[in-house]
Amino acid sequence: MNMIDVRESLPKRIVANLRTPIKMKGFVIGAITLVVLFCFSSTVTFYKQQIGKHRTEIETLRQAVDEISVQQRAILRRSKRSIATNQRARRGASEDVELVLRMNSGNNTRYMSAYGVSYTRWGRRDCAGSAEMVYHGYAAGSHYTHTGGGSNYLCLHSNVTYTQGSYVSGNQGTSYIYGVEYKDSNTITNIFDMVDTTESGSVYLHTVPCAVCIARFKVTQIMIPGRDTCPDDWTMEYGGYIMGENHSAKHPSRYICVDKRPQAVPNTQGSQAASQLHVVETQCTSLVCEPYVAGREIACVVCSI
Repeated sequence: MNMIDVRESLPKRIVANLRTPIKMKGFVIGAITLVVLFCFSSTVTFYKQQIGKHRTEIETLRQAVDEISVQQRAILRRSKRSIATNQRARRGASEDVELVLRMNSGNNTRYMSAYGVSYTRWGRRDCAGSAEMVYHGYAAGSHYTHTGGGSNYLCLHSNVTYTQGSYVSGNQGTSYIYGVEYKDSNTITNIFDMVDTTESGSVYLHTVPCAVCIARFKVTQIMIPGRDTCPDDWTMEYGGYIMGENHSAKHPSRYICVDKRPQAVPNTQGSQAASQLHVVETQCTSLVCEPYVAGREIACVVCSI
């Protein structure tokens, strides 16, 4: 091969060698492009699936919220109907039960509502707050030395009446009742409020007054021993201390709540050897000494609602 042939053939081989990398490079680029497109397509498919899944979850949550909203609206409607029903019932009760009895006496007209609760206010001749007095009188019970008779205290009317021809004069030896006297002068003076007492501010050995009261527009009342306040939403009628017969008396008695501002029946001072009223103290036998304290007097409160 002469020099001219070499010069002619040499560029062709060089060109051929140069074309081979170019073809490989195009193949590689194409392959990479396919891989990228495949990955991108897979990624898009994956996210589409995730979006569809989240859409399903969102739709499920939306349906649950809608159901809850429907239930809440139903509950709200029932509550409104119940409130309306109760209001109508109260209005009906107010119209039907709170009837007014008109009692004419000369030029005075008195109105009394048709319902309420009654209680006895021991130790007072009047009623507290808005309560109306039915009558006042004297506390009475069995003699402290008698083994029989009644165990409860009565509030005898101050203006007693006897049915003509329906009684037998003289003692027949049956059952006797006596007035009730205050005892424990030192204790009463120390813990009671003596501002409304009579005869030199002392109630010792005086007869105990009482009043029967009615609290209008109330449905029940209760005496709570051991407390000086009423529960929430209850009205305090009066407060005081628990009293009863002496522990050494021959017969038991009921415990009563005596007003903390006691009064006495005038002109009754002096031991009459009748029924006696003592302040009640706690003892730790069987009672837990926390919060109870041995020897302390027990408060009480009469509440209504």
